[in-house]
Amino acid sequence: MAVPDFHGLDPNLKLVYNSGGGNSWVGVDWSLSGFSVIERSSPEGGTPLYDEKDIFFLDGMELVPSTLQGGTHCAKVQNYTRIRKEGKSWYV
Repeated sequence: MAVPDFHGLDPNLKLVYNSGGGNSWVGVDWSLSGFSVIERSSPEGGTPLYDEKDIFFLDGMELVPSTLQGGTHCAKVQNYTRIRKEGKSWYV
């Protein structure tokens, strides 16, 4: 599908099929790549409990609370990405 140019921005989304991929929000064995994802998990790595004990991941990297550089979280292994959570929204 041809997408018109917009101020030099080129979308890079990919719908990817993997027969062993499991269920996802785009369908069984399908994934959508080309953007960052913040996911929530229980401390044990399972289904989130939706309480203060849950942990968050940005593209698979664990996030930890932080007040450095104007953010509310940072990657557990520092990558200098500013991450801010406001209510139910995240800003990266």
